[in-house]
Amino acid sequence: MEPQERSFAIRSRAWPTGLAAALALSLAAHAQSSPDPLALRGSASVPAYVEYDKKVRASEQLSPLSGELFGEDVSSYTGATEFSHVDIDIPGNNALPVQLRRRFVVSALVPDQAHDPRGGPGNAFGGLANWDIEVPYVYGTFDSHYGWNIPLGASSQQPRCSQNFAPRKTAPNVTIRDVWSGNKVHIPGRGDKEILRLDASYPPLQYPTDGRAPTWSTSEFDAFACTPHAVSSNGEGFAMTTPAGITYTFDVYRERAYASVEAGGNTNLRKVVYLLASSIADRYGNAVTYTYDDVGRPTSIRDNGGGREIRLTYDATSSRLLTSASVTVAIPGQSTQTRTWRYAYENGADGLPRLKTVTLPDTASQWIFDYHYNAPGDPDPVPDTYLYVQYLPPKPSNNECAAATFQPARFSMRITHPSGANGDFRFAMGRQQRTVPQPNCPTGGGQFLKTPYVDTYSLASKTLSDTADTSSTWRYAYAIGTCTRCTNTVMTQPGNSGTVTYRFSNVYGATLAGTTPAGSAIEGQLLDTITRDSNNAELNRVANTYVTGVDLSGIPLTGYPFPARYGLGGGGDDPSSGSVRPLKSVVTTQQGVTFTKLHKTFDALARPLEVERSSPLGTKTETTAYVDDKQRWILGLVDTVTNDVLPLNPVVDNRYDALGNLIEVTVVRPHRPTDDVERRRHARERHRRCEHDDARCVQARHSALA
Repeated sequence: MEPQERSFAIRSRAWPTGLAAALALSLAAHAQSSPDPLALRGSASVPAYVEYDKKVRASEQLSPLSGELFGEDVSSYTGATEFSHVDIDIPGNNALPVQLRRRFVVSALVPDQAHDPRGGPGNAFGGLANWDIEVPYVYGTFDSHYGWNIPLGASSQQPRCSQNFAPRKTAPNVTIRDVWSGNKVHIPGRGDKEILRLDASYPPLQYPTDGRAPTWSTSEFDAFACTPHAVSSNGEGFAMTTPAGITYTFDVYRERAYASVEAGGNTNLRKVVYLLASSIADRYGNAVTYTYDDVGRPTSIRDNGGGREIRLTYDATSSRLLTSASVTVAIPGQSTQTRTWRYAYENGADGLPRLKTVTLPDTASQWIFDYHYNAPGDPDPVPDTYLYVQYLPPKPSNNECAAATFQPARFSMRITHPSGANGDFRFAMGRQQRTVPQPNCPTGGGQFLKTPYVDTYSLASKTLSDTADTSSTWRYAYAIGTCTRCTNTVMTQPGNSGTVTYRFSNVYGATLAGTTPAGSAIEGQLLDTITRDSNNAELNRVANTYVTGVDLSGIPLTGYPFPARYGLGGGGDDPSSGSVRPLKSVVTTQQGVTFTKLHKTFDALARPLEVERSSPLGTKTETTAYVDDKQRWILGLVDTVTNDVLPLNPVVDNRYDALGNLIEVTVVRPHRPTDDVERRRHARERHRRCEHDDARCVQARHSALA
C-alpha cells in the first residue's frame, strides 16, 4: 500500500472528458424479463435507419474533441456533442478517482420515444433523469428474450466473455446488426471503446504475459480477462487492465429496457445489458469500490484505504432519481463536516422530468439547465420540441435502401455555471454522408449493405456570456464545399474574426477498394486544419498523413512491425474502429515556412520510434526506446531518448523500479556546463527512496530536476 494521508480537499468543476462523442439514442422499451423495475416501463419502437449512428459511432471517437468551460465535448467531424461535469472530486494518496460525474448526450429522439421514462437521450443508465450518472461499465444492446447469453443460431447459454459469438435475435427479417451494435466499455473521462476480439496470431504483441487467456482488447490496448461469475447473473464478467496497470472488474449485472427496432416489416424487442464495475485497482494494491442498489444505481464510491467516500441518495419514486450526494470530511483539529450536493428536477413540455439544478454545498452556487432557451428578441427562435425528430412518410418498409427523410429539427440549451457565466448552445439535425462501396443496395431492395449516412444533432453555435452580458459566439457548419472522399467542417470565430476548416476522411473502413494508396480510407481521421483571417487569407495549414495498408488476418500491416488491426469488432458497420493506422507525418505551413514532423519507424505497438523534424533551419532525428512490463501490463515507459545532435549518449535516460516507478532521470542539455548532468544525478540520488507515484514523489522529482 502507498503511504496514506488523511487530509484532503474536495473539488467541484466542469471537467473536459476527452470523450469521443457518442451518438447513442436514449430509448426505453418493454423487456420480457428483467430484474430492473425501470425496465418495465415504456414501449418505444424505432425504425432501423434511425440508429445508423450506432453502427459507425467508433469513427466518431477518432475525431478531435474539445473540453470547455461548460463541459462540452464536440466532435469536429459531425458536430455530435455531449456534456460532462464532475460534481465531486476527492483527491487522495493514489491516482484512482473518487468522483461523481454526470453526462448529457445530445442525440435525437423520435416521437415514439416520448415513453422514455428518463425523458432524454444518452445511454440508458440514467439516474439523473435526462443525464446519466457516470460509472465504469461494459455494455451492449441485445434481444430482450435471449440477452447476452444465447448465440445466434443456438438454444443454450454460452459464456459471454470466454466465448466469442453474435447474440441471438427473435424477429425474422430483422438483422442481427439492427438489434446489436457490438459490445463496448465505458470509462468515465475516456468515453466508449468498442471491445475487439484479438486476432489469434497477435497476443504475444498485444496481451499480458501473466497467464491469462487472450480474448479481447480495445484500440487503447486494454487487456481483458474473464471472471467466473457476475452478481445477479449466471454468466461471466470481465476484468480489464489498461496500459497503465489499472484494473477494472466488471461483474455487477443489471439490465435496462430499450426501444424495440423495426426492419423488414417486423419488430424485435431489445434491452441493454450492463456489467457494472465493482472495483478499480492499481498495481500497488489500492482500490476504489462501487456499491449499487437493486436497479444498478450507485449508492457509494469508496477508496478502500484512503478514507475517501461519496454517498448517493435517491428519491422513492419509480424513477429512482438522485436527490443528493454527500462527503464526510475529517479535518485534523476540527469537527467532522458533511458536505452535500443536491439535485432538483423539472418536467418538460412532454411531462417527463429533466435535471434542472445542481446546488453546491454552499447552498448559493448552482448549475442551472434550460433545455429550451431563446435570447430575448431572437429573430429565429427555436421551437420547444426538445430533441424529438419527425421522420417523414413514406417510411421505408421492406426497402430500407430508400433513404428516410426528416422534418427540420433544432434544439437549444442554456447552461448557467456556478460562477454566473452562461453557455448557450444551439443544435440542428443534419445528415453526414459516408463514401461507401457501390452498389450498396441488394437487387430487389432491402437494407443498405453498408450504412451510407449518419443522422445527428450537430452543434450550430455556441455563445458564452459573463455576468456583465459580454458575449462571444462561435458558429459551425458541416459538409461545406466540394470534397472528394472527405468532408469539411468550418468553425467561424467570434466577431467573424476568422475561420478554422477541418477536413476529415469519410471513406468507409480502412481498405475500401479504389482508394489511393491502397488502404488509405481512414474514416473519421483529421486530414487538414486550415486557419484563415477575416479576409479569408490563409494563416496556418496543418496536413496529416497516416500509415496505409490493407487489413489481412494473421499478418502484420505490410512494411510495418505492428498488426493491421487491434482486433475484430461485431455488430457495427465501421471496420476502421479496429484498424491500426497511426499518424505518419504532420506538415505545418505558416507564413510561407514549412515545418515537417515525420514518424520514420514504429514498434510492434505502433508507437513512433524514430521521429524526424525538419524546417528551413535544418533537420533533427530523435529516437525513443520504451520499457514495457507485460506481466503487470504497464506499457509505454520511456527508457531512453537519443538524437543525431548528440549521437554518443542518450539525452534522456530513465530508470524504473520493479513496479514501474520512475526512480532516476538523467538529462543531457547541450550548450550547458558539462557538470550540469552530474548535479542533476546527485540531486536525484537524494530522492531515490521515493517508491510510489504519489503527490510527494512527483513534487520531489520536480524539485530534483529544477
